[in-house]
Amino acid sequence: MSAAAEDFARGNALWRAGEHEAAIAAFERAVAGDPNLLDAANNLGNALVAIGRAVDAVGVYRAAFARAPERGDLAYNLGNALMAAGQPAAAETAYRAALAVRPDHAGAHNNRGNVLRALGRHAEALGCYAAALALRPDFAGTLDNMAATLLALHRPQDAEPLLRRALAAAPDHAEACNNLGGALLALDRPAEALTWFRRAVALAPPHPQARFGEGLALLSLGDYRAGWRAYAARWDDPRFTVDVPAYTTPIWTGGGAVAGKRMLLHAEQGLGDTIQFARYTKLLRQRGAHVVLQVQQPLARLLAPLGDEIVAVGDPPASEPVPPHDLRCPLLSLPQALGTRLATIPADIPYLIAPPDRVAAWGARLGPATGRRVGLAFSGSPDHPDDALRSIPATALLPALAGCEVHVVQRDIRPPDAAALAGARVHAADLTDFTEAAALLAWMDLVITVDTSIAHLAGALGRPVWVLLQHAADFRWLRQRTDSPWYPTALLFRQTARDDWAGVIAEVAAALTTSRHPP
Repeated sequence: MSAAAEDFARGNALWRAGEHEAAIAAFERAVAGDPNLLDAANNLGNALVAIGRAVDAVGVYRAAFARAPERGDLAYNLGNALMAAGQPAAAETAYRAALAVRPDHAGAHNNRGNVLRALGRHAEALGCYAAALALRPDFAGTLDNMAATLLALHRPQDAEPLLRRALAAAPDHAEACNNLGGALLALDRPAEALTWFRRAVALAPPHPQARFGEGLALLSLGDYRAGWRAYAARWDDPRFTVDVPAYTTPIWTGGGAVAGKRMLLHAEQGLGDTIQFARYTKLLRQRGAHVVLQVQQPLARLLAPLGDEIVAVGDPPASEPVPPHDLRCPLLSLPQALGTRLATIPADIPYLIAPPDRVAAWGARLGPATGRRVGLAFSGSPDHPDDALRSIPATALLPALAGCEVHVVQRDIRPPDAAALAGARVHAADLTDFTEAAALLAWMDLVITVDTSIAHLAGALGRPVWVLLQHAADFRWLRQRTDSPWYPTALLFRQTARDDWAGVIAEVAAALTTSRHPP
């Protein structure tokens, strides 16, 4: 046996014994002694990946595969190392190289699908998973990956049977349990979803994504006691924490007196979330807290009266420094800290008021009304993960408003919608922030909006507002209700089936016909 072969054998023994650094040193000596000892190179790469040195492993695999391009396993392992090193595009190339050598490599098809999904190429990813399943029909990991891709494409009805197949093959697959919970929640079956979210947590605690899903399901069902507690798991999920500043002050969780304390209440999610939960500032000020309210730049002027101090957050240099404070609390954690239940939602409406001078300015701009004034918002931010489900083409909605004086009260208008707005008054250029939007809404007899920030703005202002909701509505709108305990002036119009906006629009048209006067 050559010295290189002896080092290779010694490395394998050391690895099995748990002496990882010594094993890697032995593999390195084997590869240096005989570069054609490709199994030693392969094991060296595997060992480096296992201890978190994926970047080093990439070089090892590349050199080995260059020597033996017929070794598809080396290209496959190179792809895995590149993914671990955060280089998905290069990983996809490596998986294709592996498949060129071994078209029947189910793992390469599956992992290439994972790369494509990470790159946002979901349709291609589905093709890879289908190829992998043709080779391994009951492999739970691939079934789960394909289902997760379908969920990203808003196809929960297609994801559900795949997840049930995955769990039939591997009942303890925690991620498949979590994804099945997500599919059922998207299908508006929150009670069923709870079972699977909880099973995922039991199998792989603490599983913050499943715990968060459990919170969404509980809140949508009106169980606020358990729901807010589970919803707090978002702070263990990198999807929520990636953009959160590194605060150093302790989080207030509801215990202890706050009188005399400087408390930072900070926005954490969307504009509508900030509007909805900014109402809690009043309760804390009543307890004697000095409230520093940190919100998104477009909301700062309107929300300033709610706090003792206001801090605007935006793209630099718009962001303002946070003043000294004793405690802090994210806005969406206040319901848990204050023990909010359905019966105790603080709904003292209005809690936002448009400045009188801006209201007067908008009145002069609008002039006399020619009919029932309806403020319309038909789409939200295209960056919202559920935008495809919640936004409605303007061409579909406008005919229901025939006979009304329609005012478009959203700022961003997509090109396909712009062409349909010839008969409406569009104010996008003048809606420089939410103060201007609030002053405009003061002149509306009725606001009709999809589930976006305008719904929250109108509700917080106490304006009559009709909210058009997708089938599996956001948790804050609860289930099977036409009213909202958060916004007493709101009327909810819900889809009765996924993607059925026609039914909702018909209801709106009928309601406008039977309610000729402002509600």
